Amino acid sequence: MLIRDLMKKDVITIEEEASVTDAARLMGDNRVGCLVVSKNKKVQGIITERDILTTLADNDGNVENLTVHDAMTHYVFVVSPNQNVAKAVKLMKENNIKKVPVVENDILVGIITTSDIIINQPELIKEVSSIVTKRGK
Repeated sequence: MLIRDLMKKDVITIEEEASVTDAARLMGDNRVGCLVVSKNKKVQGIITERDILTTLADNDGNVENLTVHDAMTHYVFVVSPNQNVAKAVKLMKENNIKKVPVVENDILVGIITTSDIIINQPELIKEVSSIVTKRGK
């Protein structure tokens, strides 16, 4: 099965100049665990719930003057919609990540998560479970 068959196409994005508070609010309003940071539909980074919690802890709860750029993960692994899902699982396992933007011709076209894989490819649950149970991003 290809990544394009499982990915979510409606990706919630944010710009890196936005505030951390706006990012947290946007995640809550949309019930998502991450936002892809983009500019002109190109991936600049990713900000996860864990990134926000870490930023809160590092700044004694004061994020008033912090932007998404300050809290986001700057280096982001991406996959192509034409890759096999097993390749995404391997990338996730090797890097202990649960969410991967999907990019085609340098343009964000979707996102794939461990939840998408578990729901749609239960035969991969054993592979994915090792990522989900690890502490980290």
